[in-house]
Amino acid sequence: MNYDTVAAANALEQYASENVEPEDWRLSSFVEINKITELYQIIQVNGPKTWRLVGAEVNESEREEAVFTLQGVIIMKDLPPVTDKPKLLTNDRYKYLRQSLTLTGFGSPTFNNAVSAAQTIHRLFDRNFAESEMEPWTIATAGEQLSFDMTNRYFTPTKDTPLMQHVPFKNDVDPLGILEGMAQAGYTHGEENEVGYYKRYDKGPDKRAFQEVHPQTFRIGDIVEVQLTFAVVPLKGKRVKMLSVLRSIVLLDRKFGEAARNANTIPSAPMAITLKRRVGYGMLEEQRSKGNKGKQQGMDIDKE
Repeated sequence: MNYDTVAAANALEQYASENVEPEDWRLSSFVEINKITELYQIIQVNGPKTWRLVGAEVNESEREEAVFTLQGVIIMKDLPPVTDKPKLLTNDRYKYLRQSLTLTGFGSPTFNNAVSAAQTIHRLFDRNFAESEMEPWTIATAGEQLSFDMTNRYFTPTKDTPLMQHVPFKNDVDPLGILEGMAQAGYTHGEENEVGYYKRYDKGPDKRAFQEVHPQTFRIGDIVEVQLTFAVVPLKGKRVKMLSVLRSIVLLDRKFGEAARNANTIPSAPMAITLKRRVGYGMLEEQRSKGNKGKQQGMDIDKE
């Protein structure tokens, strides 16, 4: 028995049709660049220096970052808790520690449109820089299917953001205080570095709510909804790169992952290829109407 990719793709389409509120949050709906430019604009943010998508209609003193949603199947993850400090890692490289998630849609049209939308957003950012200054947008494939990577760093160097308030790590992320201790070497764990973890449940006919869960809840093969943002960061040599930043994860459906584990089969991990905030379910008890439009445990230390 293999992972039922067809059923999973069909389930993804169903979740994508009923799960996002408002509809403008749905990444898959931004394939056309005109829609993005109507709703959002690019601004430079300092501390640390990045370029972000923000709402075009909000006044200058109240800019809100564009947060998008995406549903997919987990095929790779590097999520908390952190229980071991990376060996031979010098203080100056702590900034590269991150959690990560890779999703696929197994042919789901909505998921594939979301990947195309990310490429569209990359082209929009690209026009704000000199030609060839921006790194190509890198995606991956799981077998013959597209996949989507997103990450979020545990730390921001304090020297780059002296006004950022430190947010203590939650116990289910840093149970042994390893990350909190590492932060003392000139780093801040701020709101920018936070990721929310939730599960969705039904409260009755046409009513849904969200509950916080431990990050270790999530498994390969689970269907999830994520919130993510896009940021362009400077590299060495006057180069820049667009990143997809993980903001929250919601467990939608675990039955496909459970079936895969019972059958000792899991979805394929991706192969990399290169092609030429209101964040969180803080409305934990907020009800949503059905049909509303609206690597293993550890730490990644890859550099940009």
